[in-house]
Amino acid sequence: KKRRDAAMKKELDHGRNNLPKGWREVKSKNFTCSTHAEAKYTQRALDQAEGMRAWLDRTFSGLGEGEAGPLLLRVCLDSKEQSPFHSGSRGGMGGWIVFSSSDLIYTTNQEDMGGDLFGLGWMNSWVMRHWFDDRAPDIFDSVPTWIRTGLDGYVDNGVLLKGRFDFRPEGYEIREMRVAAKQSALMPVRELLKADYEEFRKFDEAHKQAGAGAWSQCRALVRYLIDGPGASDKRTKGKLIEVLKVCGEVRKEREAADRAGAQGAPAEKPPETEEEEEALAKKRSEEWKAKEKAFLEEVVKRAFKDLTEADWAAVERTWR
Repeated sequence: KKRRDAAMKKELDHGRNNLPKGWREVKSKNFTCSTHAEAKYTQRALDQAEGMRAWLDRTFSGLGEGEAGPLLLRVCLDSKEQSPFHSGSRGGMGGWIVFSSSDLIYTTNQEDMGGDLFGLGWMNSWVMRHWFDDRAPDIFDSVPTWIRTGLDGYVDNGVLLKGRFDFRPEGYEIREMRVAAKQSALMPVRELLKADYEEFRKFDEAHKQAGAGAWSQCRALVRYLIDGPGASDKRTKGKLIEVLKVCGEVRKEREAADRAGAQGAPAEKPPETEEEEEALAKKRSEEWKAKEKAFLEEVVKRAFKDLTEADWAAVERTWR
């Protein structure tokens, strides 16, 4: 918290001392915004960010012990004015801020707050990442691919309407899920829960032509558990938060075991040839993959320990 507060003060001081002509500062409960946009677009950015923070506080209220800190927004007049602030892509998550020592600032523009709404979705993801980093860093750093990808995709679609978030899926996600269901290409729930990034990538490649993408299935599973049938089914109600908690527990246990195992262990002999270096890299990669699979298996085993085979069959029917 001290490091974050110091970084925040540094960014605020720098921004205030270098605020260009025509720009102004607007504050809300959790966000400070430097803006060159019209008042209504600036307010929309602040409302969206505060709405996302409030949604996270409600949805994941029992998660973590940290305190989500304040953040900074920058709203430019248009995309042309915004581009010098970024290196890489136009989006806030894809192109980190050049004139900033951290990613505490999210930069968007009036166009993204108005017509195409791209900035709203990217801002949702940015707010969410910081919320988890502050509240429960040990948890989100170790979550399975389906949660990381699924949550990002889920909140990316969120738009604040009359004080409430609308997270309805986009057309391509609905199409891909319908294709997957028709072609028997829906991944079973337990496979989804235990799959690593490589398995999702291979599945996506195998079904690309048919259009039954793995990443849409990750988003759909998160949607199913947050506000779909899985949110009210007694077998899966609250399981998303349970998985997140178990991820943190298992990670801490494994890190403690690794530290204990490293004490007194003989030092690994450094490679002397290219062949030895390649062999060592391959060995480490295989060990990491095996650890990741064992981690995913353990998380599912603990988080869903109360489900019988009959329960799993019922969940599978509901999911399909």
